[in-house]
Amino acid sequence: LVITHKVSLIMPLPISYADGLKATEGVTEVSHQTWFGGVYQKPENFFAQMVVEPEPFMKIYPEFKIPPDQVKAWLADRQGAIVGVDLAKRFGWKVGDRIPITGTIWQPKQGQVWDFNIVGMYDGDQGVDKTQLFFRYDYLDENRLRGEGLVGWYVVKIADPSRAQEMGAKFDTMFANSSAASTNCPAMKTDSATLPSLFVVVWKDCPGVSEKQLRFRQSFQSARPMSGRLCGPSGSSV
Repeated sequence: LVITHKVSLIMPLPISYADGLKATEGVTEVSHQTWFGGVYQKPENFFAQMVVEPEPFMKIYPEFKIPPDQVKAWLADRQGAIVGVDLAKRFGWKVGDRIPITGTIWQPKQGQVWDFNIVGMYDGDQGVDKTQLFFRYDYLDENRLRGEGLVGWYVVKIADPSRAQEMGAKFDTMFANSSAASTNCPAMKTDSATLPSLFVVVWKDCPGVSEKQLRFRQSFQSARPMSGRLCGPSGSSV
């Protein structure tokens, strides 16, 4: 299950939600991701940069194949980042390189540039996106100028996929009265009071969409809520 803010995918959620999700019966793993949206050298050099917590991220996405020694290096280095092999090839990067990325959404407390150490490269089977950069949430949260304690969205793994709709409704109830749930978006035609507190997207059995491989680049690049077809357990549009 992917859980986002009720109003828009680009609106953040509190990190405190993680504890409640982890404690929920039927949940086996909880991860979160945040879109970084920085610029490397020049705007034309676009590629996805995602903020994650390494250990739960790797458990939920085993299709990203990273050598064990590089995983160890990532866990040991707050400024560490892993990059897809295709992205590394594009820019000529290698393990051990230090790269600067200019913040656009998330500004550091000093200056505009975030520095990253490339500590590993991930590969994967055909169909796995190898053009992304992943770095640690603690590095972002400790050093950003504002937005401390916020994440982009949650990815929740449940023990029984057939309970996806039930679990989604449970999560919605858990956070119905939170400050994030009450945020209103004037541009929306539907009164936000009639919407669920969180937008729970169920990817299972959606034609053409992998349950694990989540692709949010286009929606964030245009700074609009996710467009395209979102599917429920039976493949019906949500």
